[in-house]
Amino acid sequence: MSRLCTLLAAVALLLRAQSVEPAWKEFKIGPVHARQANAINNVRHGEIHTGSISLKALVGIAANIPTVRIVGPFLLDSEYYAVDATLADETRLRMRFRSKDDPVAVDFRALLSRELARRFHLEYHREMRQIQAYLLQPATGTELKARPSTSLMQGRVSINESGSSGNSTLDGRNVTFRSISNWLQGRLRVPVTLAESLPEGTWYFHLQWKTKDDSSLAAALKDQLGLELIEAPQNQEYVVVDHIERLDFPARI
Repeated sequence: MSRLCTLLAAVALLLRAQSVEPAWKEFKIGPVHARQANAINNVRHGEIHTGSISLKALVGIAANIPTVRIVGPFLLDSEYYAVDATLADETRLRMRFRSKDDPVAVDFRALLSRELARRFHLEYHREMRQIQAYLLQPATGTELKARPSTSLMQGRVSINESGSSGNSTLDGRNVTFRSISNWLQGRLRVPVTLAESLPEGTWYFHLQWKTKDDSSLAAALKDQLGLELIEAPQNQEYVVVDHIERLDFPARI
């Protein structure tokens, strides 16, 4: 009987959540907290908690576009803030049980866009540009060497750049090929798209290359993971920031 009551209560809460307008449970933005650890950036679950994030990264989250495809004033890269943002419980519940046709997945980005417009007077537009970009694909003449994962735990990418050994390593646990392409995109500062021939699912990755050596990184991708980057012209969507202002605080130094 108690189990039935719990189930009915959960259903009632979900029905209520579906009728409630999306809102924040918490939204705070302030000066950088250099010592804050355990940053969380999980739009899928409706939350961001970080002691330091660039203004460009916030715009990228709101616009759902990688930072390498955002152009605008210098302060996009120079300004960093601490952010604590969590969607209301009803909205997060709806996100958890949403159907494929339910647009609630964009609610976090829509609310964040509204906050950036209100606080930073953000204005931007989108445009298509033809650029030289990379395509991440299976390397010709070799097999994929990443190991498939069956874990249900949240994926993690760990980077270690050792100055003493001269080598850098990447360890990916329970992550997708898209996660690797996103990391490469940030590392190379060039758009990286994913070949349709790469399989879905989550994988274990281990990669080692010479620090600050892009040719060593490209060779490691092929030899250690069976992947290669192909450079080719592509049409890519860009976000162009037309106007944005710095957010100042009374105690800012």
